[in-house]
Order: sequence, then structure tokens, then C-alpha cells
Amino acid sequence: AVFKDLVPGYRIREPSEQEKAQARSKSVLTLERYELKLLQTYRRLLPDMEAAMRKVPQVVSPALAELVKAAFDFNYRQRLIGTAIRHANSPEADVRGPLVLGLQEMLESDQRLEAAKEAVLAIGKMAQAMAGKNAKGTRDILRAELLQVLLRLPVGRADAAELSGPTGDLSTADDDVKRGLEEA
Repeated sequence: AVFKDLVPGYRIREPSEQEKAQARSKSVLTLERYELKLLQTYRRLLPDMEAAMRKVPQVVSPALAELVKAAFDFNYRQRLIGTAIRHANSPEADVRGPLVLGLQEMLESDQRLEAAKEAVLAIGKMAQAMAGKNAKGTRDILRAELLQVLLRLPVGRADAAELSGPTGDLSTADDDVKRGLEEA
């Protein structure tokens, strides 16, 4: 719960060798160290949250929902949203409830629609996987609450989102973003 208060509303990128070789002020170096430490902590936090969601989902789902609301523009967005979507389809109402609310709030506050795109892709992949399983005789379903998340999609805001940030330029995208786009 504390981490959501520390996470910035932007992605952190590690400096290149060329950038490391350049002279930087003390304040820039301090900020850089802080951001890299924050990113390292977050890298460890996500797998720990995923493991905890498998063991005690009723306890961890509110924390995951808060993290989704706070960190949807931060690094590893695809993994964070994918984990939240997976558990938002839980058969247990007390697990999916907070996650559905967190995802809905995330969609409403997503100005560039990048998190919205990730959510749609994750739900679509889940639906495709379930369709394949159901063809083999299992009865997995998409929960109504998860589908209601899609009703919060900001339809008609694509032009405004385009003005909020570049979407076609991948020159500054990190490996996580490029890998996600290749998967889509």
C-alpha cells in the first residue's frame, strides 16, 4: 500500500552507457539513483504480489487494485494489468470486487489510453483461451463484473489521447513495451 504512494506517473528508463558517461549534476544523480532503486523494488514486488494472489487472494486483491490505479503508467504495465485482469475473473466475489473497481478507475483516469488498450488485449486473450478450453469440454466463463470493466472504456477519446502523447513512435519505448506490442 505504501508503494502506490511512491510510484511516479511515468516510466523509468535505465540510462544508456553514453548517458552514464556524461557529466551530470548531483541532483540528477540523486534522482537517478532513487528512480533505479524504486524500479528494482517494483521488479521484486510484482512477482511477490502474484505469488501472494495465488495463496491469499482475499487479502492481497485490495492492494493489487490500489497498485493498478496508481501504477498503470509505470513500468511493467502489461504484467500488472494482466495479473489484475486474471484475478478480476475469480469465482470469489471478495477477490474480484476490489480488482474490478480498481480496473474501472484505471480506465477512467487513463488519458493516453495505453492502459485501456492493455486491459482490452488481456481480456481478449483470456476470452480466446477460455473459448479454446470450452471447446474441449471445460466450462470456464468470463464473469459479468469483468465484462463491465469494458463498459468504462473511454470511447471517443482517441483524438484527445493522441494529443496526450505519441503512440506511433517506438524509438523511446523500452523492451517491455516492444515485447507487448509484438505479442498483440
